[in-house]
Amino acid sequence: MGAAKQAWGWYPAGKIWVPMQVAASGKLVIDPTAIFENPPTNGETKKAPQSDWAYDHAADAAAHHIKYTDAEALAAGIAGGLSKIVWKDNGVAALADLNRTVTLDYTVLDLTVYTSANAKSAILRLIIAVDSYTGASSAWLGVRKNGSGATLHPVVYAHTDSASVYTENDVIVGLDSGQVLEYKIFIGGTIQVDSHIQVLGYIE
Repeated sequence: MGAAKQAWGWYPAGKIWVPMQVAASGKLVIDPTAIFENPPTNGETKKAPQSDWAYDHAADAAAHHIKYTDAEALAAGIAGGLSKIVWKDNGVAALADLNRTVTLDYTVLDLTVYTSANAKSAILRLIIAVDSYTGASSAWLGVRKNGSGATLHPVVYAHTDSASVYTENDVIVGLDSGQVLEYKIFIGGTIQVDSHIQVLGYIE
């Protein structure tokens, strides 16, 4: 290889030449912290990340993903269990049962056209109004998820022995996979009522 040589390096701070440290293999000996760091620092332009940091960063799935659009982020959230509330600026009439004098047992009401294929619950306004009555009578309008068989569910009451001859109640009720619920109108005594169900919104 020839005669041994002394390696020198320029030291700009002192504007002098200084001898450099060389290993027995002939390779320069340097301080890695002078050119690498872990973790990397924002704004640092003279040092590179260490291999260990780069390996962990590349393996971190959370650090590398395609940017979601708003719609994609919402869809991913819903798929993960997040609920989306859709509110209607104007409620829509889904039922108008008029001049009823006898009980109507649980009957299905399809809300497909008022909601969406992803709707799990409906936000409703229940209204019951008394047209006429004799003596102390009462009536109620109730809703429940189709097929649930529930006996404790949202209702709105009208009592002729009080001031409640017109009442309304805003409720949330579950829907089946076809966006269907069940409603019942109970008549107690001699009474004629009008019942209405309005859709105010739904939850996906």
